[in-house]
Amino acid sequence: MLRLDLRELRVGLDRQRSAAAMTIMTMSQKPATTFRLANISRSGMFIEADGAGVRPAEGSALHFALHLDEHDEGVTGVGLVRWVRDRSLSIYRPAGFGLQVLEFHEQAERRYLEFLEACLLNLKITDLMDPNFASVGPDVAVSDVLKLMTARKSDCVVVADGGGAPLGIFSTADVPRLAGRLQVLKQGVGLHMNPALLTLSVESETEDAYSIMRNGTLMHIPVIDDGVVIGMLAARDLVRYWAEYMELQSKRLARNYERAMSMIAHDLRTPIGLIQMTNVMLTSGEVTPAEYMSSGFAEVVDDRCSMMMGLIDDILDVQRIKAGLVRLNRDHIDTEELVRKIIRAFMPAANAKRINLGLKIQSTLPKIKADPLRLEQVFNNLISNALKFSYEGASVEVNIATRHSQVEISVVDHGPGIAAHELNGLFQEYGNVSTQPTKGEKRTGLGLAIAKRLVEAHGGTISVQTKQGVGTTFTVLLPIDALQ
Repeated sequence: MLRLDLRELRVGLDRQRSAAAMTIMTMSQKPATTFRLANISRSGMFIEADGAGVRPAEGSALHFALHLDEHDEGVTGVGLVRWVRDRSLSIYRPAGFGLQVLEFHEQAERRYLEFLEACLLNLKITDLMDPNFASVGPDVAVSDVLKLMTARKSDCVVVADGGGAPLGIFSTADVPRLAGRLQVLKQGVGLHMNPALLTLSVESETEDAYSIMRNGTLMHIPVIDDGVVIGMLAARDLVRYWAEYMELQSKRLARNYERAMSMIAHDLRTPIGLIQMTNVMLTSGEVTPAEYMSSGFAEVVDDRCSMMMGLIDDILDVQRIKAGLVRLNRDHIDTEELVRKIIRAFMPAANAKRINLGLKIQSTLPKIKADPLRLEQVFNNLISNALKFSYEGASVEVNIATRHSQVEISVVDHGPGIAAHELNGLFQEYGNVSTQPTKGEKRTGLGLAIAKRLVEAHGGTISVQTKQGVGTTFTVLLPIDALQ
């Protein structure tokens, strides 16, 4: 169940099946104790400390390391114990303590908020609804319903038949139109309820529920399971949840953008400095044009200029795609020939890391109608990433096959993999992950965002499967029928 307070949402992790664990040690570096993380928000956490577990004193400062999964290095920082729940007090279950985050170490805050964002995104309708709703039959007097609402401090009640199936809603919004009509108080609430009932299934997505409430005037929607009301979803809770999620996403994207701009500035500064130095050497006569050409300086400058143009093109591509200014120049192309051409171009980079870059064709491939330059851009990015994140001596496989009415191209690496809590922002602009290229290769966080939008512009999809310590597979599906 979602926990609410006056400041922000607190997400209970019971239904997340989270493997998150919290290691705590005092500021004096006494032996660490491991606890279970039960509840998380932007500003802090609730840590279970039941049974033989040791609970620190209220007001004490602690070092913490939050391990989000079994492969995670840990989100580290310093926290302040704000309150302690004693197991002897029956209203507090479970026992434990609330920890307010005072500071994070290094890049830990980004990873912490990404984990919280993923938790919010995975919440279901049943996590957001209130299961303790009021329900009455249609024959119950309006006066009795008003008393019930007052006693329960409820904004509405569900009017249901004897089997629990919803008939309508009676809410505080219906009360003003009944004012001054005392005879109404004795009538059944079924005569005065709002019968224009919209319900949500337990299988509904929270995004769908938000769209329904945002575009209408409904303040409450019953949640239905097998035709019976099992809970009530309030607009204020849903909007608050969605605002919290969007704020987290916005903050993460802003931090990723700042980090990416810093990286881009650094990547531009170095080659510009090299070009400037070369120009000074030529104009001062320190190097003659003949020496310049024979020494390899020209090739280095050309390579650095190409790198800078690539960075600038990526930034401009993101803006063009977001503005809907990218036009596809479609032509009938041979998928196998296109991919073989890209693989040949990457062979020097693969050989430099002693990586076996291979291609496997699983069936006869039809020609597809697509923009060859844009698809080349997509697979350049995927294969480049696979090489960057693969260890020396490993292998990268590109597989092509037909799947019913689709062409499937997958790029498989055997690198370190991606943490599960970072997958949510993987295809967003500047969405870098904590996993680093194995030889320190450069990245901007724009390539996958561009690839996703270009694939979707062709009517296709791109997905990722990953396991830490095993590797990552990116799969592109292009619909054959739509492209021929």
